[in-house]
Amino acid sequence: MILDLHFHPSFFWGKKFHITEPFGIPSLDKIVYKASEKKIYILAITSCSDAFYRDKRWENYTREFGNGDQFLFYSTTRERNDVALCHGQEFKTDGPDVNVLFAEKIIPIKASSKIHDKVDFEYLLNSARDSGKNVIIAIPAKSFWTREDRRNDLNEGKLRELYEKGKFDCLESYDAMAPWIINKQSTKIASNWDIPGIAVSDGHRLEDLGKSYIEIFDSDNLSDIANKIKEGEFIRHEYPLSLTSKGLYTMRLASSIANRKIKS
Repeated sequence: MILDLHFHPSFFWGKKFHITEPFGIPSLDKIVYKASEKKIYILAITSCSDAFYRDKRWENYTREFGNGDQFLFYSTTRERNDVALCHGQEFKTDGPDVNVLFAEKIIPIKASSKIHDKVDFEYLLNSARDSGKNVIIAIPAKSFWTREDRRNDLNEGKLRELYEKGKFDCLESYDAMAPWIINKQSTKIASNWDIPGIAVSDGHRLEDLGKSYIEIFDSDNLSDIANKIKEGEFIRHEYPLSLTSKGLYTMRLASSIANRKIKS
């Protein structure tokens, strides 16, 4: 089965170079149809959370479809494969970013005392671990190479120590959005310290779905899937996003900074 465990349905660009969906967000129907077309079995709809709120878009989805808060199975039509959607949360912390999958309840967070508007890294790791029996805590390894202040706070030795204590389960060591040199360095970190390294799309357009992913065999329930991710029992498929996707994302990010919707 194919799993893309990091996808942001935040905008969709049409042929005329404008946003075609309300608020720039593709509908779940379109997301599921495209995921099914690519034979993706589990897709994580990843929301970005800061220190003070949880993305309300997922609550809107779950109210619409009425299938629970954190894990939503959605059966497609037209005789296509079923797609399992799960809620992923990406937290911006005073250390590396942290992605949490398969949580069964809202994760308590605490604002950092070191960096304004960021989450306390170690507090988050502890509270995320208690958010569900199948919870997966993933650290995007690219955050070590893209944010200088964070690289200094958490070196490779400390990372290994946290992993051995069970504070997180895997690294996102291949990110289709990241430059190749960062992925090379991130894969080396995972290999050096024998930490499971997953591949994810980190996509923002329908075309990005499943660009990079992991493949798991002979699993028929969430507990087994979670255990295989933790044990590194999967095959990685690594392909970068197109220059179009990366360019559109960069433009959107620059626009958000210019309009002061987010901080640079």
